[in-house]
Amino acid sequence: MAKTAAPNVNKNDIERWLELDALRKAKTREASDLKKEQDAIGEKLWTFIEVKGGKARSVERSGYVLAICTAKGSVAWKEEFVKLKGTEAAEEISAAAEPREYLSVEKKG
Repeated sequence: MAKTAAPNVNKNDIERWLELDALRKAKTREASDLKKEQDAIGEKLWTFIEVKGGKARSVERSGYVLAICTAKGSVAWKEEFVKLKGTEAAEEISAAAEPREYLSVEKKG
């Protein structure tokens, strides 16, 4: 069986990886801030629809139709599993999960 040759890795690769990681984390924080702002406005819209939308739960405003719609529900599987099988069984499954590997890059010194 042939051994895999190690790829050529240089300082630029490592520094670019770190740069991209920092950028990704910054964008994640930015997205989180945007989500908080969007959620606050969403609550305002939801309340407006509840008050003004009547039985249809729908209202026109500023050229938009705002509505509260119903979609098929989803199951919170872990919570339901705990209800059916108990906390101990859930902990056993969690403990048996394969550890995952990830890349760590830190500046030396």
